[in-house]
Amino acid sequence: MLRISEVQVHAAITLGIKCPKCKEGEFVKRASVGKGGRGRMRVFYGCSRYPDCDYTSPNMPIAEPCPKCGAPFIVEKKSKIGLVRACVKEGCDWKSWPPRRSRRPRPKRRRSR
Repeated sequence: MLRISEVQVHAAITLGIKCPKCKEGEFVKRASVGKGGRGRMRVFYGCSRYPDCDYTSPNMPIAEPCPKCGAPFIVEKKSKIGLVRACVKEGCDWKSWPPRRSRRPRPKRRRSR
């Protein structure tokens, strides 16, 4: 049984993309919870050299260069209309919608009498 005083430790997942701020560390996937350990767990992506480098992003970086400006990576954002891939470099306005996954057709429901 887990006690309230115990702390769960999660290993950071390395994504293999260089940090744009310090150019030395790599992006890692991390999670945080609200004040006092309450609230919803939020996932964010930050530099592996923290606290020396404090770069973070709420959006998932993808190891693809931007087709417009050549930035080393793009990010995948969740929006009201679905997933959007965008460039994070200041001044670049490139955006794209990833291809939709094909859905299997749902079987028709029978009406019960």
